Formats: sequence, structure tokens, C-alpha cells
Amino acid sequence: LVILNQKEKGETTFNFDLKKFQEKYPDLDIRMLDVNLSDITDGKLEIIDTEIKRILCELPHVGMELPKQWRVIREELQKVAEPYISLEKFRIICSERGVTEKEDQDLISTYLHRLGYIIHFQKIRQLRDFIILEAEWALQAIYTLLLHKKVKLADGRFSEELIDELWTTYSNEQKNILLNLMKENRFD
Repeated sequence: LVILNQKEKGETTFNFDLKKFQEKYPDLDIRMLDVNLSDITDGKLEIIDTEIKRILCELPHVGMELPKQWRVIREELQKVAEPYISLEKFRIICSERGVTEKEDQDLISTYLHRLGYIIHFQKIRQLRDFIILEAEWALQAIYTLLLHKKVKLADGRFSEELIDELWTTYSNEQKNILLNLMKENRFD
């Protein structure tokens, strides 16, 4: 939901290209409300409230039936000291807590991903075997690279040498995970 706060009577203060974002993110239901929050008597504040509630109720994970142990699994994942784990380790954690069916484990992973507790792209071959537990770990590495002067001067392009120069504390496996994550267009 994009809310444009109207400052001038009859005009918004900036243009938002709704169609552009709908085309860029076809999987998202992007809607726009044009309001003037300085005039709360026009009923638009109630419209915003109603629209937010409706959107929240329609989220795919709302009403999803989960195995009862999902909270225990989430808490156990929060105790893990590593920034990411393998899918195999995730399945072991689930099994040790009574969730032994692969479908139930995948459902928990989907739920935790949608809520932002983990990053797990189950359907992306290069990423499905890894579950990132610390988004900050990934973001720090990615932004260290993308904000580097050489990358900016090269219009976002970078070499393997620069990756090795900047990501000295990361293993080759971790570098590959991060690069594949950067390729995933739903990570922005």
C-alpha cells in the first residue's frame, strides 16, 4: 500500500508511478491511496485504516495452519550462533522438535521467511539448501560491496578480485551464497 500525503489542495507533492511498480513487482498487489493527512475530517484516515486491515487479513500466511512446534523451532533458530545454516540442519532441528514431515518443515520455513525471521528461497536452486538466520550478516556484506567506490564508478559492476578484497572474512561457500542472493530479484 502506497499512501501519498497530499500537501497542496488537489495536488500531491510528488508523482508515484504505480504502473511501473506493478510491472516491476507482478507478484505484489500494489495499491495507492491519495490523502491529505492535515485534514483528518474528510474520512480518508478511516479509509487508510480499513485498507491496511484488509491487506493484513489477505496476507498469504494469515490463517495458515502450522505445526504447533513452529514457535519452539523459531526460538531454537534464534539460538544458533552461525549467520546461516543448511537446509539439512534446519530439518534436523525440526525433527528433534517433533516436526518430521518434510511438507510441515517446508511450511514452517515459508512462514518464517514471510515473517522475516529467516531468508529462505525454497524454489531457487542455488539458494534452497541455505537458510540465512541473520539478515544483517547478508546485508552488511552486500552493501559493503555495492557501496564501494570502484563499484559505483563501474555502474554497479564488480570483479571476483574485488569480492575477494572486500569479503576477506567470508568463505568461498559464503561468497557464493551472497552472490546468489544478490541475483535473486526479490531480495531488494
